[in-house]
Amino acid sequence: MNQTVQICLIRRLLVANIESNGQYDIEGGYNNHYQGKYHMGRLALKDVGIGFSQEERQSFRSDPVLQETAFHAFTMQNHKTLSKFSKKYRSLSSREQLGILALAHNAGAGGALEYLRSGEDTVDGFGTKGTR
Repeated sequence: MNQTVQICLIRRLLVANIESNGQYDIEGGYNNHYQGKYHMGRLALKDVGIGFSQEERQSFRSDPVLQETAFHAFTMQNHKTLSKFSKKYRSLSSREQLGILALAHNAGAGGALEYLRSGEDTVDGFGTKGTR
């Protein structure tokens, strides 16, 4: 297994541990807005073509394969956005890019772009820094 693949797997595990302790059938955050192992919110799910009705959220939480696929798709969308709009991001090593993608999972691509531009960290509603 090459180093980039290892780093990707470690990143997945770290994000899952922070967001849900690795549990798939979980919801939480403000008004139980965040779903599944990676605590994807309404906008993140919408970005990858998944609805947010009660039935759709329950279906998402009970489908580990869908959650892994959605996480991958959301990460790739963030990577494309960051690559398009940030020369600094494009100049980072693969390992450093994965760190910024973890921040983008929490703060969105816009938050990650702002971090790359200004160096100012983001904080979510629970006080968790984006760079964690």
